Amino acid sequence: MLSSRELREYSIEKAVFGGYDTKSVDSLLDQAADDMEALEKENAELRAKLKVLVDKIEEYRRVESGIRQALMTAQNVAEQTTRKATDESEELLSRARAQAEQMKADASSQCEAVIRQYQIQASQEQARLRLAQRECAAFIDKMTRAFREQSERIASIPEQVGLEFTSISGQTVQSETLESHVEGPAEPAVPPREQHTSGTEIPDDILKIFADASHASRKNGMEETQFTVEVSGSQAGADT
Repeated sequence: MLSSRELREYSIEKAVFGGYDTKSVDSLLDQAADDMEALEKENAELRAKLKVLVDKIEEYRRVESGIRQALMTAQNVAEQTTRKATDESEELLSRARAQAEQMKADASSQCEAVIRQYQIQASQEQARLRLAQRECAAFIDKMTRAFREQSERIASIPEQVGLEFTSISGQTVQSETLESHVEGPAEPAVPPREQHTSGTEIPDDILKIFADASHASRKNGMEETQFTVEVSGSQAGADT
């Protein structure tokens, strides 16, 4: 392909007869050269623009490759992070569940131990209570029998004294008997301080109640005895 410069410098041989007009041919060549020059210039500009576009495309391709690589790396990191977080969360959840089960089992064992301990203590206290009730009932029954026997014994004293005076004659014997029996109420017999089988001492207030009752009964019995003695003495004097 001829350039515009070659077209301008192109030489046409002249014919001897019937040739073209030289000026017309030169004018046509100049115009063709101008058009060719414009086309070359436009072509150069297009080539320059194309080069710029090609460079941009290459740059974009490199950027795209970097972005794609970064995206792949980020995706891999995200997947690894997700897997790691999932594994750690599952491990933590499993550990928390195991700890919760262990704590629940420990708490249940402790509660059962405490309940058993309190049940044992309650059983022991109930046994002590039943033992104390039995001992108290036995003590009350024993004291009641002792008080009844003492009352019967005290109540029988006047009869014994009356019989004694009726069987003896003489004022001297009556006086001696009177002095021996009416000398004054004897010290009230205080029941001995007994102890429960468990080793617990009998309360003083209970002993005092029985002692006061025994003293009152003995006092009443001695007054009746004194009255009987006086009556017997009067009858003996009248007979004399």
